[in-house]
Amino acid sequence: MYIVGAGPGNFELLTIKALKALIEADVVLHDSLIGEEILEKLREMGKELVNVGKRKGSKRRQEEINELMVRLAKEGKIVVRLKSGDPFVYGRGYEEVKVLRENGIEYEVVPGISSITIPSFYEIPLTRSGVSKSIVVIPGNIKEEEVEVLLKNSTFVVLMARDYAENVKKVLTKAGKPEDCPAVIIENGTTKKGRTIFCKLKELPEKMKEVKGVTMVVVGEAIR
Repeated sequence: MYIVGAGPGNFELLTIKALKALIEADVVLHDSLIGEEILEKLREMGKELVNVGKRKGSKRRQEEINELMVRLAKEGKIVVRLKSGDPFVYGRGYEEVKVLRENGIEYEVVPGISSITIPSFYEIPLTRSGVSKSIVVIPGNIKEEEVEVLLKNSTFVVLMARDYAENVKKVLTKAGKPEDCPAVIIENGTTKKGRTIFCKLKELPEKMKEVKGVTMVVVGEAIR
């Protein structure tokens, strides 16, 4: 069983690992947002495609998708759950992985190029030196009252964080994050030397002393 990110839609922006999983697959359970270029290539490969997308107005429930994944996997089929962008960014990847764990099904997560990179394709910057240092990503159905507490309730992804742990703790605490908010340090992410260090926000500076490689930090209740 594979949980695979399909990237922003262009077939050539699939990762090599994603393509390997798709070649191996017996069945592909895909979202309705998957790029038509990708679906057409999969049809040419003779893959069995099942659209399990939940667009606005759809009556399909997440529980039905979960049941289908589990049933097909237990039948011995190699299943790819194909999601637009990255599975863990507005993709319900966590919920589906949790179901697979609970049912004792072996799986692998294949990250995808997030859809937030699409502006780069058109040479549109999301950050610019001296102009914008951060990016806020929100869903289209966000409510007004949620915007008011956006900083407090958001998951923060901090890049180039290794030398600034004390500052990250200070700034996020001031923004409303409690000191015992869950945090994780990701060192040399996705490489053979990659590792994660889970801690609380207040412990970040001390834990960062163990780190020597390229580092990012994630802070927020979502990772609890």
